[in-house]
Amino acid sequence: QIPEGSILPVPVIVASPTIRNVVIDDSWIYGKSRVGAFVGYGEYVLIENCTNYAFVKAYQLSKGNDYQSCAGGIAGYIYSGTVLNCVNYGTIYSEGRLTGGIVGLTEGTSDVLNNANFGSVTGSTTGGIAAENNGEIVGCENGGAVSGTNSVGGIVGMNDGSVEDSLNTANVTAANTHVGGVVGNLVGGEIAGSGNEGNVTGASDYIGGVAGACLGASITESYNSGSVTGAEK
Repeated sequence: QIPEGSILPVPVIVASPTIRNVVIDDSWIYGKSRVGAFVGYGEYVLIENCTNYAFVKAYQLSKGNDYQSCAGGIAGYIYSGTVLNCVNYGTIYSEGRLTGGIVGLTEGTSDVLNNANFGSVTGSTTGGIAAENNGEIVGCENGGAVSGTNSVGGIVGMNDGSVEDSLNTANVTAANTHVGGVVGNLVGGEIAGSGNEGNVTGASDYIGGVAGACLGASITESYNSGSVTGAEK
């Protein structure tokens, strides 16, 4: 366990490691590109049974590099890795593009399994579990308020992978468009067996209880029980 009040040298790039059974207490973690409590950027990494209470912040990069600016309660960016049985209680905030309660961005054959977020998540493209998902998210729960600008979701902001058996119970708010209780912008992949019980609010269009927008993707056996509110035209 890392002591309260620590200032941490977070691993920025790691390949094929295992991080297991670690707790980060009341700490502050800052950076510009790929910022996470345990890993900034991880390839083929396994992060298991870890808990974060730290405040995580990513600063805005110069114009044209904002795709690399991502923050997550556990990891900033995961490529073909696994995040398993982890919990985030810390506040996650980014001035850049991608902000997630557990992971900012997943790519490759990444698996995000049985994780939970209870910290607030604020940024541009935001998700209670992941801001942008291109892998698999299964059995995850979000209970932290999620707010952003575009592509904002209770579980995932922008999704081209799969979201299965996951639940959002917190409020989801977008200052602009593409906001959903489970996924804000479902550009591909699927949502299966998942639900939203929080209130969903958007200031423009593409607002939904499960998905804000669904383009060539599938939604099966999923539900919404929260209110859905959009701007009057």
